Amino acid sequence: MWAGYFTTAHLAGTAIRCLRDLGRAKEALSYAEQALDVGEGSVRTRTLHTALIASLYAGGSSAEPEHASQLGPDAIDLAGRVHSPRVTDRITSWPSASPPTPETPPSTGSCAVPANMFCQPVDKVTPMAG
Repeated sequence: MWAGYFTTAHLAGTAIRCLRDLGRAKEALSYAEQALDVGEGSVRTRTLHTALIASLYAGGSSAEPEHASQLGPDAIDLAGRVHSPRVTDRITSWPSASPPTPETPPSTGSCAVPANMFCQPVDKVTPMAG
C-alpha cells in the first residue's frame, strides 16, 4: 500500500501543521506527544515534528520558551543525522514558521523571539549536497 508508512504520528503531525496554519497553536500542541511517538527508524519524521513543535512553543500568545529551548537543540541534533531539504528549511525558518495570529501580527522583519532561543546556531544544519 502506497500510504502504509502513514502512522498515527504522521496524522498527529499533519493535525499540528493544519491547526498551526489556522492560528490554533494551543490546540495543535495537544497532538505533540502523539506526533513524537515515531519508531527509531523515523529520524526524519521525528526531526520535522520536533522542529514544528518547538516553533509553536517559541511563538504566539501561548509561548513557552522553556519548552522551545529544550526541543530546539533536539531538532538540530536530529537534523544532523538526516539529509533533507525539508528538514533544513523547517529549522532555518525558525521562528518565522509560526503564522500570524490575532495575538501576534505579521512580522516586519524583526524577530520577537531571541536569537539564542534554540541555544545553537542553525548553521550546524547542512543542506543536502546537490
